[in-house]
Amino acid sequence: MLINWSSLLLAPALFSFTQGLPTQLSFSAPCHAISPLANKAFPPLKNDLILRAARGEKTERAPVWVMRQAGRYLPEFRRVSEEYDFFTICRTPALATQVTLQPIDRFDGLDAAIIFSDILVIPQALGLEVVMLPGQGPHFPAPLKGPEDMHRLKEKIDIRQDLGY
Repeated sequence: MLINWSSLLLAPALFSFTQGLPTQLSFSAPCHAISPLANKAFPPLKNDLILRAARGEKTERAPVWVMRQAGRYLPEFRRVSEEYDFFTICRTPALATQVTLQPIDRFDGLDAAIIFSDILVIPQALGLEVVMLPGQGPHFPAPLKGPEDMHRLKEKIDIRQDLGY
């Protein structure tokens, strides 16, 4: 099954490349098995500037986007983070969506936002403990210090169970 790049939902996929940029996706599993939203019709995009730029098309201006870190100073983000810890926000689609869209809702002229998540969910899925220390950032209470520690990592990971949020 092929899906246009502009309708991409995060999912395991095999990329088909044209001029170095992915233009279509070939899913290795039925879309309904990946996401219940994959087969739903989406309304036309209000702003496809970043998608056109990613496809290498000429655009009227350079797209402007924000990463999730850009919202940390927003009062609305601080309210959410006072109620929920960092990794709960990452693992809860409604919360991740809410904080991803906060800068878009607040500022004019933004074309996209990077979905709120963090690379540190990967070591957690592998079985390592990662905690966010206030004012310091991520901390591994028992880090891997050498090859002899590799046995502490999970040998098999169920992507849908461990990262399927």
